[in-house]
Amino acid sequence: MRARLKHEVAQRFLRLAAALVLLVAVSVMMGWIFEIPVLLSIHARLHPIQFNTALCFVVVACLLGTLDSPKRKLTSMLLIMLVFIPSLIIVQSLFHVDLGIDQLFIESFLPSQLPGRMSTLTAVCFLLFALARFLLDHPSRSAPILLILMVTSVSLLTLSTLAIYGYVVDERASYDFGGSVPMSPISALLFLISIASLISVLVPRLLKTESLAYLPYFVSICLVIVTGIGWKVAMIHEVYAIKSKAALQSELYANFIDGTLQEMARSLSRMAKRWAVQKGTPEDQWRMDATEYYKDLDGLVGIGFADKDTVIQWIEPIEQNKAAVGFKLRSESVRERAINQVVETKSAVATEPIELKQGGWGFLVLTPIVLNEGIDGFIYAVLRYDEFLKKRLGSRDYAVKVCAKDLCVYPEV
Repeated sequence: MRARLKHEVAQRFLRLAAALVLLVAVSVMMGWIFEIPVLLSIHARLHPIQFNTALCFVVVACLLGTLDSPKRKLTSMLLIMLVFIPSLIIVQSLFHVDLGIDQLFIESFLPSQLPGRMSTLTAVCFLLFALARFLLDHPSRSAPILLILMVTSVSLLTLSTLAIYGYVVDERASYDFGGSVPMSPISALLFLISIASLISVLVPRLLKTESLAYLPYFVSICLVIVTGIGWKVAMIHEVYAIKSKAALQSELYANFIDGTLQEMARSLSRMAKRWAVQKGTPEDQWRMDATEYYKDLDGLVGIGFADKDTVIQWIEPIEQNKAAVGFKLRSESVRERAINQVVETKSAVATEPIELKQGGWGFLVLTPIVLNEGIDGFIYAVLRYDEFLKKRLGSRDYAVKVCAKDLCVYPEV
């Protein structure tokens, strides 16, 4: 009598879980069809559940509702449907290909790097559920089958619980195991409900007398699974932490260097304005100003003046920059593009990486001398990447590599 009551309670929970999963899945599908974002996620800032994922959960609900059903063919068809899409998702993730299934049924209206793509972790969970559901209907009630079933169920239970935990404590590594698309919190909740309902049916079977001898093995394997998944999450968390720290440090460096270049551009602009106000600066005075700015601004190779034909006339300090005097900036394509941009915008412009006449790789910061609405010449700063960056990156306990487009201008091991 007690066993029968437990069975009835488990069946009621199973039907309730099936109805809840179906309701949520259909609501999500309606959200995609009628473009209602509020139906796709618990919160606007959380990751939405995709249409394909909701479609698979409809199948999950049907599989929960047909447990112990005599219609084996229907169950088999549902299992094949549940395995098909997630398997293709995993293939796409492993081989970095697009099989065209992400937006097969409906086109995504939300901005995303991979529109409509189901999370790889979600796909793995669907396969685990499919295996658990298949084993529950297996004609054999042997202890090994029940053992495999419990291991599969506990794995899915652990993954869904970890995903929910990750959203609660804002720990991305718990719901995104290194994939480009994270599991949605709605998916994690539906997996938790689904597998909990299966376990409610499974536990009475496991506790039969002939299965108790395998209980220590089951407990040991479950502990290994939980420990292994926990270790994997910890490793992914460490990688995320390192990447986050590197991204933050890179942003700090970028902001600092950008601020330095803006300060440099303002200094060059003051020299250019003085030239415009005086309608020309005597060479001696210009060299004196350039020398003072050169001393104040760390990492410079030199400060120069090029006439309106872009021919370099003066540069300081002259000793280390003699090779540049008389060089026409427009004679080289990268410098010419920067000159054209300066003429067009009448503001300071930095060139792309160039090979300096003084030797090494660097760049120029060019400022126009605007006189009577025309360009009367250019004041520019010459910077060598190695010297400029070394003074600003400072001492550190990690390697730095700075690349501009396809050229690594500051490699360090």
